[in-house]
Amino acid sequence: MRSFNAIEPPTANGVWVQAGTRWREVLAATTAVGLTPPVFTDYVDTTVGGTLCVGGIGGASHRHGLQVDNVLTLEVVTGDGRKIFCSPTIQPLLFRSVLVGLGQFAHRRSPV
Repeated sequence: MRSFNAIEPPTANGVWVQAGTRWREVLAATTAVGLTPPVFTDYVDTTVGGTLCVGGIGGASHRHGLQVDNVLTLEVVTGDGRKIFCSPTIQPLLFRSVLVGLGQFAHRRSPV
């Protein structure tokens, strides 16, 4: 997963990062523009994907929930190589299954 470590420039609406990006890199990119994630893990050398697949708890979780509660959209690559965007309103079952899925979720193509 470390090869999936790209991070796009943060905006006021959030930041797009790949699963292998370490939280240390997210912190450097967001604080450079005066922002921080609402919930930050206590161990900054874990990857974003690593914490999101187990929920992601941090010092502000009592106020803002888990890290997964603050994810707006995911781009999931399926086993057959398709890229699917999902969110709480677009492909919600896939979205909920991937978050906190311990990295063990498989998406089956729906019949056409």
